[in-house]
Amino acid sequence: MPWKGFEQDGVIMDKSRERLKYQLQCAKKNVLYTYVAHWVIVNSLTTQYRTIKIVQIVLTAISSCGFFAYIVSCISWLSWTSCLTSVVSLGINLYMLNFNVEKEINSHIDAANDLWIIRESYESLLVDFD
Repeated sequence: MPWKGFEQDGVIMDKSRERLKYQLQCAKKNVLYTYVAHWVIVNSLTTQYRTIKIVQIVLTAISSCGFFAYIVSCISWLSWTSCLTSVVSLGINLYMLNFNVEKEINSHIDAANDLWIIRESYESLLVDFD
């Protein structure tokens, strides 16, 4: 029975070797996709976290300044503004107690770094394949 193969870049390869190379390429692409997805999540969480922290600082500053301004000027709408911003700030602080965003960001970074090592291993294997 004659040997069935094909030639690629001057190298004769059989069908099983071709399929194996294709599987390795697909696996490398899947690892790369997951790697990029982790970094997209990291960027999204970092943006959310920074935004929430800035909002917390602004609300705390408004409520503090409003109470001091009410004490000095006795204008009633300042006390209401301070009260509302304090309540919103408290709500955000309580919401943030349930989530450890920094830990989640670090876990995604660690996963992405581990995936990069796997991706490089696939790349080395594919380079040495032929």
